[in-house]
Amino acid sequence: MKKLLLIWVLVAASVSSLFAQNRTVTGKVTSSEDGGGLPGVSISAKGSSKGTTSSVDGSYSISVGEGASLVFSFVGYNTQTIMVGNRSVIDVKLVVDNTQLSEVVVVGYGTKKRVEFTGAASTIKAGAIAERPVQSFSQGLTGQAAGVNITQPNGLLNNPPVIRVRGLSSLSLSSFPLVVIDGIPISTDNVSANSTTNNPLADINPSDIESIDVLKDAASAAIYGSRAGAGVLLITTKRGKSGKAKVTIDSWAGVSNAVRLPKVLNAEQYMYHKNMAIGNALLLNPNAVTATQRNSANQSFL
Repeated sequence: MKKLLLIWVLVAASVSSLFAQNRTVTGKVTSSEDGGGLPGVSISAKGSSKGTTSSVDGSYSISVGEGASLVFSFVGYNTQTIMVGNRSVIDVKLVVDNTQLSEVVVVGYGTKKRVEFTGAASTIKAGAIAERPVQSFSQGLTGQAAGVNITQPNGLLNNPPVIRVRGLSSLSLSSFPLVVIDGIPISTDNVSANSTTNNPLADINPSDIESIDVLKDAASAAIYGSRAGAGVLLITTKRGKSGKAKVTIDSWAGVSNAVRLPKVLNAEQYMYHKNMAIGNALLLNPNAVTATQRNSANQSFL
């Protein structure tokens, strides 16, 4: 009986100690701009699975252990981490994240702030391209913009890639997007999957690019008319800046080998087979060979 009583006392003491380690923290989450409550703010205990969200007026309640830290996160606001300590009431003011809101998007008639832009567009900065060892801007664009498909049709040297922004095909117009460099459209009429001519896009140095804006919807690209039916790639190059002179050198080297070269005849072999062909033609039809062909044949055969 004494043993059972002792066990019961130990269990009760451990349970009370466990509850003593947890505390309920309440408070209100507001915006630093207008002081209004923020609903739906994610509040979690750092390093644990405990979490909750703020109510309509921004109030919250969460049970955490001693020495815990609360993480407050909300879309469009900077995430804050606050130590609980011995406090039971913690009010938080979240600061608006101006990083994304201050960005600008290049459109056909100028620039717009990201927060004011309602069209469908993606922006790739120079840093995203410089971090990748690419030889052309199209390679740097791969995987950087949602909805932009870039494929290499074959392994021919200097063959242009296939870039698709809006749809894979068109009845009367090219499916290649319009490329505009510093406000000047460049001709991409000869750029196609089966093109064997020089690639005009290969002349664009990736190191000279400041940003690439991809205009996807009709509202963003309307200023370019029917040429923008397949989307628009707006390329802004770097410009001179005040300050000390800075020199950057990038060097690339490569070797391209043909997979298989056809074997050709030399002059003697060609003349031999030429004479054989003329002889076979004379056997079938004596009038099949003209005087010109006879004169061009090897005199030793005739």
